[in-house]
Amino acid sequence: MTSLGIIGLGVIGREVLQQTLAPEDSGEASLRAAWVLDRSPDKTPAGMDQSKRAFLSEACAAAIDLYETIDDLLPALAETDVVIEATGDPNAWKIFQAIMDANPKIRFVTANKAMIAHHSDAFFHPDLAHRVGLEAAVAAGLPLIQSVTHHARCDQIDSLVGILNGTTNFVLTEMEKGSSLDDSLKRAITHGYAEPGGKGDIDGLDATFKLAILLRLALNQHVAVDKLIDSPLAHGIIPHEDRPTDIRDGVRAVDMLYARHYLNCAIRHIGLIERHENSTAFWVGPALVPTTSALGTTFGARNTVTLHSRYLGDIVLQGEGAGPAPTASVLRSDAMTQLQLPSHHTPPSTHKPDLNGFAPPRWMVRFCCLEGTGILSYLFDRLQSHGLQIDEVFQFRDPALLAQAVDSYGTLALPKRKVTELRPTAVTLNQAPFGQVLEALHDAFSIPSEQIVDDAQKNFAHHMVPALADTPFALYPILDHAI
Repeated sequence: MTSLGIIGLGVIGREVLQQTLAPEDSGEASLRAAWVLDRSPDKTPAGMDQSKRAFLSEACAAAIDLYETIDDLLPALAETDVVIEATGDPNAWKIFQAIMDANPKIRFVTANKAMIAHHSDAFFHPDLAHRVGLEAAVAAGLPLIQSVTHHARCDQIDSLVGILNGTTNFVLTEMEKGSSLDDSLKRAITHGYAEPGGKGDIDGLDATFKLAILLRLALNQHVAVDKLIDSPLAHGIIPHEDRPTDIRDGVRAVDMLYARHYLNCAIRHIGLIERHENSTAFWVGPALVPTTSALGTTFGARNTVTLHSRYLGDIVLQGEGAGPAPTASVLRSDAMTQLQLPSHHTPPSTHKPDLNGFAPPRWMVRFCCLEGTGILSYLFDRLQSHGLQIDEVFQFRDPALLAQAVDSYGTLALPKRKVTELRPTAVTLNQAPFGQVLEALHDAFSIPSEQIVDDAQKNFAHHMVPALADTPFALYPILDHAI
C-alpha cells in the first residue's frame, strides 16, 4: 500500500483525505494516508464550519500523523511515497523544494496552477518532471494534461481552445438565465466552486495560469507568467482593477443579448493558443462562440477543450471543471499514475510568443452612445484611421430588449442623461490582430473634446465624448468556426 502525505486541510485537502479514508478505497493499489501538514489548524476554510474542521483535525490526530511545520515533517518524508499538495498557495514552492530535496524518490502531485506557472522551469525540468504530477492543475475533470503531453510526443499541436475555468463558466451560464453577476457568483460560492469574492476566477487569473502551463506542455514554450498577467491579453469577465489604463468593461447582460439575437452566439470565457509559422498567438478572456458548438453548449461548472493537431485533427475533451470532489479525485489518481509512468521531455519551441497577434475572424465591440447625428460616423472614421473596418452595427429597436440593454449598465449608464437618450450599441469589426484593435479602441474611446476640430463634429462633441468615454467598451473575439 502506498504511503501518502497531504499538504493542506482546506476544502480540497479535506476532500482528498475523505476520499482516501473512504471504505471503497481498499486493495493493494490503494493510497494510505500517513500524515497531514496543516500549517493553519485554527483557520476555517470557506464552506467548512468550525465544528467539522475541529472534528476532522481530531480524526487525523487519532489515526494519522498531524504536522504544523515543514521542519517537523521532514523525518517522515523518508517513508513517504507520494505527496499531494492541496493548499493553492503560490508560496508552497518552498515546501516543494524541501520535500524534493529530502527524499530523491518521492513523487509530488499538485493542482496549484499559480505555483506551477511561476516556477515552470523547475516543474518541467527533465531532472524533476518524472517526479511531478500536474493533471489536476488544468481542467481537473478532463484528462487534458495527459492528452496534451501524449500528443506533443509524436504529433504537432497547432491550436488549443477551451473553457479552462469552471467557476466562470457557471457564472456566465447563470447570467444567461437572467441572474445578475453578483447573484451568480454567490451561487458559485455556495456550491464550493469559488472563494468569497471570486478572486482568481472571474478576474481571469486562474485561466491565465492554466494557459501558461498548457503553452509549456503543448509547445514547450515559456512565457513569463507575470508578463502574461499584466498584459491586456489576459482579461476576466469583470473590469481589471489593476490596470487603470485598460478601459474595457466586463461582461454584461446587454452583451449576451447582442450575441444571441444578432450573431447566434453565446459568451464563454476561453483560453486559446494558436501556432503560426514563426510565432504563437494567445487569448485569455470572454469570447463569442456559436450557440450550437461544443463550447456554446457547455453549461455550469464544466470544462470543454478542443485540441487540433497535424495528424489527428480535432479532439474534444469535456468534463467537470470546478469543485472539490473532481479535483480531489484527479489528485489521487495522479498520485497513483506518478508511481507507474515515466515522463517525456519535449524539445524547446523555436516559436516566438506574440502577446498582440491573436486575430480571430471577427471582433464584436459593445459600447453605449447617446442619440445624436454623427456619433457612429465619428467611430467609423477613428477606427478606419487604424486600418479597421466596421462590418455591422446592432442597436435594439424593440422597446423590451432596449430596456434590458440599458438596465444592464446600471449606474454606469451616464446617470446625468435621460434613459431615453441612451443607445447601447454593438459593432462587428473585420479580422485584425488584438494589439491593433485594442489600440484603436483606446484611441476612439478616450479622445478629449478639444481634439475635435471639425465644425460638423463640434456640434455634437458634448454628446459624443461622454458617450464614448464615460461608459467603458467591451471587446469579444467571435470564433465563428469553433467546434
